Amino acid sequence: MAGNLIQVDTVTLTSSSSTIAVNGIDSDDVYMLACSNLIADSSNAEVKLRVNKSSSAQDDSEYDYAFEIISTVTFNTRSGANQDEVYFIDNINTYGGNAIAYLYNFNDASEYSSGTVESVANVSNQELGNQGGWVHTVASASNGITLHLNTGSFNSGTVTLYRVV
Repeated sequence: MAGNLIQVDTVTLTSSSSTIAVNGIDSDDVYMLACSNLIADSSNAEVKLRVNKSSSAQDDSEYDYAFEIISTVTFNTRSGANQDEVYFIDNINTYGGNAIAYLYNFNDASEYSSGTVESVANVSNQELGNQGGWVHTVASASNGITLHLNTGSFNSGTVTLYRVV
């Protein structure tokens, strides 16, 4: 039956961590990443994403991304080419952030891994939403993702990887 989700991996933080990794992509299906209540221990923390190959985060300069940011304060565009990480959620602060991402071509060794993201965050001076996409321009199979912050560590949060069938 189309439109079902099968849970592949989940991580719920019970203590501070500098990264959150989920793995288990092993088919050519689309995968969905659900992130809830991601909270940082520092102000103005941005959530960044890297793809995993053999469960290891790739920090090469092969990421391209573009996002539209809509907030109660401003409108903005954020983009980058040949970066070593993907901008994922802006400024989660100590109030938290949530996201849904869809992951494409991860298991296909002849295609680029890519994704689309919708996220929301509530920070001290604004509420904001991001929508955009990214690509890792290396044609090889990926089996998961790793999230990290540009500053500080995660205090809490749950990240779950689903296969869409």
